[in-house]
Amino acid sequence: MRRIFLFLTLLIVILSFSNTFLFWVSPFGQNYGFSIRQNVSFWKVDALLLYEIEVEWRQGIILLYPENPELYFSLDSDLYMVQYGYFHKNIPFSTFVNPYEKGLNLQWGFTGFYNEFQYFSSPYFSLLLGNDFFNVSMKYNKMFFFYEENSTATVYGAGYDSIIFYFDEYGFEVAFHVETETIGLYLVPSRGVFGFVVNSGENYLFLTNEFFETVLKWGELYVFGRVQKKKAIFKLGFSIW
Repeated sequence: MRRIFLFLTLLIVILSFSNTFLFWVSPFGQNYGFSIRQNVSFWKVDALLLYEIEVEWRQGIILLYPENPELYFSLDSDLYMVQYGYFHKNIPFSTFVNPYEKGLNLQWGFTGFYNEFQYFSSPYFSLLLGNDFFNVSMKYNKMFFFYEENSTATVYGAGYDSIIFYFDEYGFEVAFHVETETIGLYLVPSRGVFGFVVNSGENYLFLTNEFFETVLKWGELYVFGRVQKKKAIFKLGFSIW
């Protein structure tokens, strides 16, 4: 009874502040339910709250299966930055560290923490540190040179803008790292590692080696897709709030 009360209380609070309440149905199955989306933007804060409730009829009784809420958060000021989700900015380039994996990025001045890594970044120099790992870069305008090492490999190379050339245990390789206000791309073909993020208003896309999620608003219709491990979900929904 206490769990039901807490769930209903949380649902009422979320609905009170939500700006989109969706009904969705899976075209490939018999699943349907509700999604609650809340976009918050004020001062230097941008946040997105997602809450899914799956509905099932069983012997004439409605059963609700709420999922854990998901929160994507960004606070960006001149002095400090806090980002939680898949889009992390200003992470020094490394062939071992994907900046577009889900996690927390904290930055204060030249010092930052990204998941289990610590970094220092300035206009001419950057340092990225982790367990048995370090990366150092020298930068000038759009060009940079880097050297990195972990317990299994040593890598050194140079990059210009979004294209990086480097040498590792496999020989001569090429990588890509693009970062704008709304798009991020990280691709290291030799290691099979990539991350791709698009975050623009009500539309977003998160893509990594192990995860895919997107929401696309097409007129009044919302298209939602998610692939994680062996589970794939595709939904169509429309706003009822």
